[in-house]
Amino acid sequence: MLKHYIKIELKDKDVIAPVSIAELEETADAKSCRVLRLIEKMGDTYPGFIDHGVAHGNPAMPLDTVPHPDTYDDFPDVEATRLTPEEFAAEWERAKEA
Repeated sequence: MLKHYIKIELKDKDVIAPVSIAELEETADAKSCRVLRLIEKMGDTYPGFIDHGVAHGNPAMPLDTVPHPDTYDDFPDVEATRLTPEEFAAEWERAKEA
């Protein structure tokens, strides 16, 4: 299955929310994705992360499936940035060390 690495930020400056950095895997229909790993980042700190369903720290648990990254432009309050596998791996290591 195809994987996607994505950083999601809320555009609404009145809402304080962590940045979500995720490794996603497309579902069989390629219209949605499963969250494999998820990092929550607030500024330079990492409140928590999720590794294949196991939470470390205090992250918010994601839904079982999430929209496909190709649809994120349809969400006006969301800014999504695609990452390379290497960029995700670097954030993952920082989150695990925090």
